Amino acid sequence: MSQNTSCPADKHFTPDQIAVLQSELKEMGRSLSTLYGLLSEQSSFDIKVRQEVVPLAYNVASSHFDRIGKILGIETETASERNRRSESLRNANMRIRELEDLIGKGVQPGSLQSALKIGEKTIADWWHDSGFSFVRATTFKPYECAVQLSCAIREPSRYSETPVTDKKNAKDAQEVLRDKGFVLLEEEEGRGDFVLVDCDQTKAALLRLIKERFPSAFVKSFENRTMRYFGGGDTDCFSIKSVELSIRDYKEIFLPSN
Repeated sequence: MSQNTSCPADKHFTPDQIAVLQSELKEMGRSLSTLYGLLSEQSSFDIKVRQEVVPLAYNVASSHFDRIGKILGIETETASERNRRSESLRNANMRIRELEDLIGKGVQPGSLQSALKIGEKTIADWWHDSGFSFVRATTFKPYECAVQLSCAIREPSRYSETPVTDKKNAKDAQEVLRDKGFVLLEEEEGRGDFVLVDCDQTKAALLRLIKERFPSAFVKSFENRTMRYFGGGDTDCFSIKSVELSIRDYKEIFLPSN
């Protein structure tokens, strides 16, 4: 079948055509992104799910490509061929959307549950390596991953078999945090427990740290508490207790970071 690939250079598009083109390009990109994720080595779906969905994702992306070509004046398929495929494409698109919404609906195909645990561990390991103690909560939702990070500074375990080494490593980690712009103070008791001071400099450092690892993250809120620091007498100040954020691009969690 010959294809008409002419597209007049002076062709003008109506606002409606531009809107449809943008929508079709967005949906085609979504289908291609799904296809890429399914074929990735880090895919959380088992082999049976991938065997089913890969051709569906390809066909849906092709249908968007055809509609884009029609608006541009580039026919890639006859009308009869499009009609024969329309029903199967609608079903394919519905199936893909179902799989994309599995997290939100609580359905667990194959290794999805294991994949979510890997995602939780990825976030927890990053936060621990950054010098902090633990992640309070990680919640996977349809369009975001909600995370609550404890801002307690990582400290040596009281039951460690290498207390001297651990104490040195903890001190080194605190210096790294200071070098990154965090303001730390020792609590009043003088036991070596350090906290993040609630100030603009510390918040800016936190935002940089989070954005460097998860560029799509949006910080929703900070939780603070009053404290008295060692050597400060009766002077009160605020420390940051936790930070709540939303990671909006799942690829940043499940694909290797640069």
